[in-house]
Amino acid sequence: MNDYSLYDSSFYIEYSDNQVWKYPFAYNHFHHVYELYYLIENETSFFMDNTSYHIEPGTAIIVPPYKIHINKCLNDRMRKRFIIYIPESMIRDFLKDEPNLLKRIESKPIRIKLSKRESISQLMFKLLDEYRNKNGSVVLQKSLLGELLVNLWRISKETENNKSAKSIRKGVEHIQTVANYVAAHYNEDISLKTLSEQYFFNPSYISRAFKQQLNISFTDYIKSVRIREATLLLQNSDLSVIQIAEKTGFQSSTSLCRTFKSVMGTTPLKYRKAYNESNS
Repeated sequence: MNDYSLYDSSFYIEYSDNQVWKYPFAYNHFHHVYELYYLIENETSFFMDNTSYHIEPGTAIIVPPYKIHINKCLNDRMRKRFIIYIPESMIRDFLKDEPNLLKRIESKPIRIKLSKRESISQLMFKLLDEYRNKNGSVVLQKSLLGELLVNLWRISKETENNKSAKSIRKGVEHIQTVANYVAAHYNEDISLKTLSEQYFFNPSYISRAFKQQLNISFTDYIKSVRIREATLLLQNSDLSVIQIAEKTGFQSSTSLCRTFKSVMGTTPLKYRKAYNESNS
């Protein structure tokens, strides 16, 4: 099952040290919070913003809200990593004082020097302990998070001239080409035949490449893009469900409602109402 639904907007931190990578692929998903991903051990492939990155130990990346991303482990060895979900409300005051705090960190992965990895890990474990503490202080959590983000920002400035961590695995460049096309034409009728005529790819090759590299079907990837765009229109416009279906490439409002409910767990109109109430 591919899950590209939204996560809860609450602050959340998780540390994993699985002995075996039970799920070789993370789900194709997006959410309306920032995600800080920090890999301590093992190697993964991280697909975000139509680009695939090779993530090595000591690499951090921040995923901005509503960016579709997929994480794939490159082997079945032990992996250790942190994931932190950060609602914008929690860092709003930080961004008032440091408006560029997240700019470099969310543009692409950053490699952390060996000499600084221990201090970054310690900060994350302190934040995790405070988060798990029933009597934990929200003020202290914000303080530790601010210290963590500032440290990552400073490290990113030191390494901004380093080469990109972009992956060069065979087949990835073709997926990126297709993903860019989908991003520009998601409101149109897109099929494997359309893409094969556009880029002279064999339709079965495109389908196979998505399965092999991202473990999702081409159809599911298009749906994830369309659902994300529909979600943004529900939040930021007064368009009807019929109009949103037309603008996001669904064949009908019925098709949009059915897909939206299967992904989001609610109907488009109920989602809009809940969103407006929570932001009023």
